[in-house]
Formats: sequence, C-alpha cells, structure tokens
Amino acid sequence: MTIIDRRAPGVRISVLPSERSSAGEPLDLQNRILAFSYEDSEQKADRMIVQLDNQDLSLFSRAELMGGALLEVSWGYPGAMAPPRRVVIKKFRGFTTLNLEGLALAVLLRREAKTRQWEHTTRSEVVRSIAAEYGYSGPFLELEDTVEVLDLQQTAESDAHFLRRLAVKEGFLFYIDDSGLHFHPRRQYQAPQHVFVWYAGQAKVLSVSVESDLLQRAGKVLVKGRNPLTRTTIVASASSATTARTTLGETLEVVDPETGTTSLQQRNATAIVRPSAVSREKSIQQEADTRFRTAERTTIKLSMQVVGDPTLRAKSLVEVRGISPLLSGLYYVTEVKHQISGAGYVCDLALTRDGLGTQPTSNVAPQGGQRNRSVPVASQVREVEIVDPETGATKLEYRN
Repeated sequence: MTIIDRRAPGVRISVLPSERSSAGEPLDLQNRILAFSYEDSEQKADRMIVQLDNQDLSLFSRAELMGGALLEVSWGYPGAMAPPRRVVIKKFRGFTTLNLEGLALAVLLRREAKTRQWEHTTRSEVVRSIAAEYGYSGPFLELEDTVEVLDLQQTAESDAHFLRRLAVKEGFLFYIDDSGLHFHPRRQYQAPQHVFVWYAGQAKVLSVSVESDLLQRAGKVLVKGRNPLTRTTIVASASSATTARTTLGETLEVVDPETGTTSLQQRNATAIVRPSAVSREKSIQQEADTRFRTAERTTIKLSMQVVGDPTLRAKSLVEVRGISPLLSGLYYVTEVKHQISGAGYVCDLALTRDGLGTQPTSNVAPQGGQRNRSVPVASQVREVEIVDPETGATKLEYRN
C-alpha cells in the first residue's frame, strides 16, 4: 500500500525540442518556483502560469524560457503526478518576480490565417484532413463522424478558429490535450471520476458556491429559416421532451395550470427564438436540437474549491453529495484550475448541470433524454486516519 504525502506538492518542467518529441530535458529551476497554476478548460486553450524568483535577473538570459519555447509540465505529489501536458510559452512579464505564461498545443493551429474550400464533404472529413496536417491520426485522433454533406469554406481564419466553428455547428467540442485532437459531443454518459461529499469538519471540500441564472433557463428553442426556392419560412423546435441527449438532472420545474402558484417558474422557462441561414428542414432541426442542448446545460452552476488532486480534469463528470437533495448529483466539469503555492495545493472547479435533483414537491416533471446512471469510478486514493500511539494525536494520510 502506497502512502501519498500531500504535504509536499511539486512541479516538474522539461524543455522539448519540438511538439512531436517523445521526451525532453529537465529544466533546472531549483528554488525559483514561487507559484504554479494550470487551467484546464472546455472552451479555452489550457493555460499554464508559473511564477519564478528572478532576483538575480539571470532568467532573462535563458533562451529556453523565452517566447516560443515548448515545455512539458506535470504537477502533484511524490508518486502521484498529473499526466504531462505540453505548452508553448507565449509571454512573460515582471522583473524580479517573473511570470511565464504558456498555452496548450492548440495555439499552434492559430499561427496562420488560411483561405480554402472543400466541396461535397462532411465536417468530420474536413476535421480529419486538417488534423492529419498536424500529425494527429490513429490513436491520437478522437473524432465522431458526421453525416451532413456540405460545401465548406475557410475564409481568412486560422485552423483553430475554423475547427471550433465547425464544432459549434455540430454541437461538438474541439480541443487538443495530452491524448490528441478531439472532435466529438460532450460525453455526459461517462461514469463520474470523483465523488465529493460536503459536511462540516471534513477537509476535502473547502468551499461551495451555487449559481442558477433562472432567466437563461430554456424551456423551448425555436429556429426559423427561409427556403429561397419555395419562398417559405421553415421552423424547427426543440424541447426537453423531443431532444435526444444524455442528461444529468433528475427533474424540471413545471407550472400547475389550475392553481397558478408557480407563475414565477413559468416566466423562468423561456422560449428562445433564433434566426438561421439554413434552408433545409433536416438541417434546421439539427440546429434547433443543438441550440437547446447548449442552452439547457447551464441550468445549475456550481463553483467548488477542493484539496489539490492532480487527477481532476475538465470535460469529465463528478458526483457531489451532501448539498441538499435539490442540488446533489452528477455535474459536468467545465474548468479545473490547479494552483500550487507556499500555502499548498488546491483546485478550483467550475461545474454545470442540466436539471435539478429530487424535490419534495409534486410540481415537477422528470428530466427528458437518457439519464446517466453510471456508478462512480472507484477512487485510487482513500483517506486513512492515523493515531499516534504516544501522543494520541491524529492525522490524515492518503493511500491507494
């Protein structure tokens, strides 16, 4: 049984000659790292910031720290480090205290604006073609095929911007991480990777904050387009009952039509109307479903700070317990910020959910779609309370 000492978090940094190198040379920054943060996000390129002691000003003469350098970083505890992530140094600021900022390899797809077109093809085939230009294929390309055949244009935009635009049209995610290039829908069907329990006196969850923007809650999405051949308006709608998806919430608020006691809930369940340039009925229905899924995902937002854990990642699921039946349940992680400093190691989580939990009132309806009922993945690390036989003092250790 391995004991993980969480009192001494650390950072490991290596210099790589190119983004395709299998390994790099360790970067000597002994006693210079003051703080480290790594933001793992669903919507933005991952960002690393490392704060360095530069009292002797010698860091300014080190070429491996200047803009354009490629680093491989890992962080965590002795024997329990995060998978290595690769970043490109984009800027540095400061003087006697120097802040280096690096972005994930997706930034390499932003270097050049291109103009080109593809005829009679699918979005997934275009993504596969561009991914191959950067060496992403086979096990390093996770791509879900699309079926709609289109003529596509990339006009004075970078590959990163173009691929993200294609992903938005399909309701997919586009990102590059340590496992390769990804172009696929949110994977809300996966099993939760961690379970967090909130109760007084425990040490793993440090704080919780709940945000629910009721005015943004969508009950229905309408998309309207125009068919230029028939000169008619085409309309598609999507709602909880009609849109196929994997959901995390248990229930939705509904209005009692007889008593009217929940008129406020009725105002919160808004209908969103959006124009569209699409002229085909099948395509406009796909757009309506995509817009509804996107609008529904942020019904509940949760911010949580926990004890540092290098296995926490964005784009995964966690289960939160002990914060009332209404809010407890599965959440999707949209962002994780790992922060290591002299004060220790903590993680700031941004979580979202598409519905509410169980409620005592009868004025609710079951959430639509296919519910995720996966059981949590067994944790590799568990808390063990150790009692000193001489003093009787207790301490927590983490073992796997």
